[in-house]
Amino acid sequence: MKFTFAVGGLVLACAMAAPALADKLEEVRERGALICGVLGGFEPFGFTDPATGQSVGYEPDLCTAFAEHLGVDIELKVVTAQGRIPELQQGRVDIEAALLGWAKKRAEQVDFSDVYATVDSRIMVRTDSGIVSGDELADQKIGVAKGSLLESVAQETFPNANVIGFDDTPATYLALKNGRIQGMLMTETTLASLRAQDPEGAETFSIMPEIYRSSQIPFAVRQGEAALLAEANAFLDAYEASGDAQVLWDKWFGANSMLDKERTMLMGDPVVPHD
Repeated sequence: MKFTFAVGGLVLACAMAAPALADKLEEVRERGALICGVLGGFEPFGFTDPATGQSVGYEPDLCTAFAEHLGVDIELKVVTAQGRIPELQQGRVDIEAALLGWAKKRAEQVDFSDVYATVDSRIMVRTDSGIVSGDELADQKIGVAKGSLLESVAQETFPNANVIGFDDTPATYLALKNGRIQGMLMTETTLASLRAQDPEGAETFSIMPEIYRSSQIPFAVRQGEAALLAEANAFLDAYEASGDAQVLWDKWFGANSMLDKERTMLMGDPVVPHD
């Protein structure tokens, strides 16, 4: 009997010493707020409104709509490109809509929902540089977002170039404008937005024709959060079916924006794995 009691006591002690991972969806509902990680300097996906200091953009709006779907408040937390996965793994955000494109290595670290956007990435240069193709930057200085997937894309594509990582889009753009770099590699929608907002942008900058990365953009959650992931996928399907996905697209990228770009994907499309 003593032996049996001792074993039972040991099991109980171990259970108390190693608490189970809390279910994130249950935690969100108990808290009454969804903490969503977004970017702070990648217009129009996610950026800080200089007039209000608030996070705005396509992805903050999407986070807000998802919180409404869950029936909770929204708390937007700005994350850096290099800090996106650690923020999730350490539980400081519940979910991210932060231009975290699907990639095989990333899928080994976090779990991804279905797709809410697809983006192509290109290089923008100063028109007066005379550069007409990205290939001409083979041994030049190329600016990228520090810690982003495009940083490794640039390094692999241009092994003899000086690839420089910047903390955000405005800093990269300023470096290009001032001639500190000869090209910047970023999503084409962000490049087009930067150029459109600059009074001298159309004459000063050219976007190269080559596509260096096509990315599927899903929500990201910590590994093992199946319930939250299922809700995210259900939300994307409902958001598309309601027509709200098109309204959101038109606001930031389409007919009601300065970009007037046609949408070529549907929210809730499954991720197509690739290397």
